Amino acid sequence: YPTEDVEEAYAIFISSVDSPTKINNHNFKNFDYHVIAMIKYKGDDKYYIWDFDSKRGFRQPVLEYLASHFGGTGATPRLRMVPKEIMIDNFKTDRSHMTNNKAKVPEWDKLHDTSNLKDYTNLTLDIEGTTIVDFATFLLHYIADKNTTKKS
Repeated sequence: YPTEDVEEAYAIFISSVDSPTKINNHNFKNFDYHVIAMIKYKGDDKYYIWDFDSKRGFRQPVLEYLASHFGGTGATPRLRMVPKEIMIDNFKTDRSHMTNNKAKVPEWDKLHDTSNLKDYTNLTLDIEGTTIVDFATFLLHYIADKNTTKKS
């Protein structure tokens, strides 16, 4: 999908403050945080989630994604909504978060020498231009009002 077709785009950092977040139909069963994209295309009233770790395909309508990934898990994650402009201008990662005992940082060139990932995943920290919402508020504000289909 060409970027000129994008009307709105957000990076969404998903996390739970107290414990790992449970998720269904995903390459990970639990995570401390996860980042997905939410995109609305011009001429389409629906929002779509892009999640490259989903077992249901990487592009799904928001309501379908939420139902298939969080339905029945008892998870009540919080979400940091980061508009694409803020993400592009302010987010930095050196990809050091991609290492563990078994893996190395990918060999392609780093984008930055520093990282502020921990700031974005800390859902008690205020970052200008971003919004932190609980799961219910996300559903009501970002989905219920904006994810309706126009009637002809």
